[in-house]
Amino acid sequence: MAYLSLYLKKFACKFALLFVKSGRLKAELKAVKKELSLRRPYAPRLDGEKISVLVIGTEGVGNSLYNHVRNIIRVNDYAKNSLHVYNGKELYSYGSCRERTKEFAGDVYALDASGFDVCVFCDPLRGGGNDAPLRYRLPHRRAARLYAYSVFDGTRLPRGWKELINETFDGVLVPCPNLMGIFRRSGVTKPVYELPVVIDTEVYRDARPVKKETIRFGCVCSIEERKNVLKIVEAFDTCVERFPDVEFVMHARYAYNDSDYVRRCVRAMERRRPRVTVTRGVKTDEEIVALMKSFDVYVNCSTGEGYSVMPREALACGEALILSDIATHRDIFQGQVEPGCLMVPAETEIPAFQASLNEVCGVNYDCAEEDIVKSVEILRENRDALIYDDDAIRRRKRLAERYGVAAVAEKFNALAERLAAGDAAQRREVS
Repeated sequence: MAYLSLYLKKFACKFALLFVKSGRLKAELKAVKKELSLRRPYAPRLDGEKISVLVIGTEGVGNSLYNHVRNIIRVNDYAKNSLHVYNGKELYSYGSCRERTKEFAGDVYALDASGFDVCVFCDPLRGGGNDAPLRYRLPHRRAARLYAYSVFDGTRLPRGWKELINETFDGVLVPCPNLMGIFRRSGVTKPVYELPVVIDTEVYRDARPVKKETIRFGCVCSIEERKNVLKIVEAFDTCVERFPDVEFVMHARYAYNDSDYVRRCVRAMERRRPRVTVTRGVKTDEEIVALMKSFDVYVNCSTGEGYSVMPREALACGEALILSDIATHRDIFQGQVEPGCLMVPAETEIPAFQASLNEVCGVNYDCAEEDIVKSVEILRENRDALIYDDDAIRRRKRLAERYGVAAVAEKFNALAERLAAGDAAQRREVS
């Protein structure tokens, strides 16, 4: 009886906590709707008049978020809009990606966004009962139009994202076509537009694979299960034993947690074996560029990706690729077949666990270790035609230019007017 009483008390406490959270979320949504009524109406642009764009994002926190903020700053050099970036504490106005002027410093609630045509929110849409990001967005609702620039891996949106987007945003920007379909299938009714993440192709202008005694395969990644770090390391343990002219270099930047999988990866990385080099920790942008230039073949056999930046940078180096055959990697090629770019079959469904959200978001797709080894063997046996051929290198570099600053800026230019107008006529994707 005492045990039952204790159980009922615990249940009542949980129910009360849920009720409080639900009430708080409803209050926040009500405040959002009030802010919506205060927004100024959209006025059509005069010829040559700039569109003022406010980008909200925590610069440098998380690779994807940093890429989103940096992306819009870079393309604005070509787009020539009036660009402003707010990092939660300070507001900067950008004349170019290298010139910024501080305009405001203070608490997020003190920022008045009513003077901006478009606000792009780049931080995560947490959802799942965590309403803190919702409160964080409130001061920016007075911008004429508010969009989320979002990315994740999986086949279903995380809890709460659909509701947050449909009730508080005018639309969504995503970096690749695969995500456009996922947002729509998950129930997002607002417009979804594609804006790729910029690849700085200029820093790789002089890079190209150079034939040597050994073929250098490489990978740069975080230590997490969806990156398939352990499988890749073990596949190349087999390769260096079987093929005397293969070497493998991996740099693992960080881990989200200290899980059993991460510990197993670290133990595998610390094993000493010939022609395998694994490093861990933070490197500067310049060090990552130098490392990327040193590869002949880039390897990414992850089970899921939101965009996959590094394979695009490898293409800018003219390098061959070994990629898992997942939707996001297929998006890179847009239906083309490029020499030296091999896709490893990925047919085993596994839960799409988001480490940063601690949530499963549909499914991802895994490949087999032996298929990675087979791809290495194919490239090794056909190295002259697939890795080092001048025409193959030129084609891969040309493909990377689709994601360069000039190409993405052209897309951003075409998109900016639609984002500012935000009416029913704009509810079609920019392809």
